[in-house]
Amino acid sequence: MRHRQVEAFRAVMIAGTITAAGRMLRISQPSVSRLIADFERQIGLDLFRRDRGRLRPTAAADRLFEAVEQSFAGLDRVIEAAKELRDHRDVELGVAGMPALSLEILPDAVARFVVRHPGARVTMQVRSSQRIVGWIASQRFDLGIAGPPYDVRGVTEALRCTVPCLCAIPRGHRLAALDVVRARDLDGETLVLFTADQQLRHVIDRILDREEVSRTSRLETSLSVVACRMAEQGLGVAFVDPFTARFYANRDLLFRPFRPEVTFSFGIIVPSTREVAPDRDALIALLRSSLETVSLPGGVQVRVTAPDREPATAG
Repeated sequence: MRHRQVEAFRAVMIAGTITAAGRMLRISQPSVSRLIADFERQIGLDLFRRDRGRLRPTAAADRLFEAVEQSFAGLDRVIEAAKELRDHRDVELGVAGMPALSLEILPDAVARFVVRHPGARVTMQVRSSQRIVGWIASQRFDLGIAGPPYDVRGVTEALRCTVPCLCAIPRGHRLAALDVVRARDLDGETLVLFTADQQLRHVIDRILDREEVSRTSRLETSLSVVACRMAEQGLGVAFVDPFTARFYANRDLLFRPFRPEVTFSFGIIVPSTREVAPDRDALIALLRSSLETVSLPGGVQVRVTAPDREPATAG
């Protein structure tokens, strides 16, 4: 028994005539007749009676057709499952991002992913880097964007990214006239600083101490978006990441590069499994594209490095 014979039998039962069955199968009428005849001979049953030039299904044909339809229903389910895989309709991605990258970069990349794969479902969470690293290590999420340290068991770094921090300056401030803010320029200023649990805070403190910069700090925060708001209110000059600065563009703040450079680092991380994840990798590719082409205040650029490749600087 050949599958094509079963297809011909099913087509005749559905279409009612040899001619119509041939159109369904896109083969000639003689080819359908030959397939039916071979099928009857092979299974040893008369499936059709010829009555005035028309085929009439026998009782055996009706019984056999029920079995064939069940078989084809199973095949249809296989085909539908294949279509779902192809169209990403069965895709469910869990994505977690640190606040700075969740303002625009991550949502925009996810939006592009969903447009390309309309059936995909994506869950997004915004949390601290420490929480995100824990989620990735425990495989609660498929992809995370977090600051270091993330070199822990169960976590693999897909991309490493660095970008210079900026100074957020209220409009009308004396530093607004500068193209670049240097450490000594902050002498005597009131600053909005990161909290002591942030690695960047210690980097900034070491630079300012080395330059013997006298400063006042009445406000501390772990979030650049809060620091921007405080600077916008005229409460001090803030150090912020450039992604938050971009989000605050066209408001009452100016952003200037700082020297010596203070680097904001983060990574795109995934669970350390060998499982092939083409959908997750597709989102990572979109994130990389966004990071390498995004226009940031102060003319700064994101440096993106794949773990097994040389650094690639955005153009």
